[in-house]
Amino acid sequence: MRWLFLLLLLFSLLNCGPFESYYRGVYIYSVTATPTSQEQVTLMNDSKTDADISNWKLGDLNDPWAYNIPAGTIIAAGETCKFPGSTLGFQINDEDEKIYLRDDNDKIIDTWTN
Repeated sequence: MRWLFLLLLLFSLLNCGPFESYYRGVYIYSVTATPTSQEQVTLMNDSKTDADISNWKLGDLNDPWAYNIPAGTIIAAGETCKFPGSTLGFQINDEDEKIYLRDDNDKIIDTWTN
């Protein structure tokens, strides 16, 4: 039994066999809070397939549903998508900020804090 555990562990570390490495999918990759003119939220899709994030939401503590991501927004596998602060409907605070990413079922997918 011990050899089976060691073999499975080895396969998982080598990313081969029945295991795949861990992918987060779509998540908040980076946030630029200052200067105000350059505020933005960047999402990353680190999965192996394109992700349709139509009608997902970005928001902060004051309005967790402030920005509705437009229909037809797709992040290709391994790519990023930037949302300028001027389109978000909220200002990214320099401190004590929390940003939410919610899917189209209102499930919190990721959060970012500074």
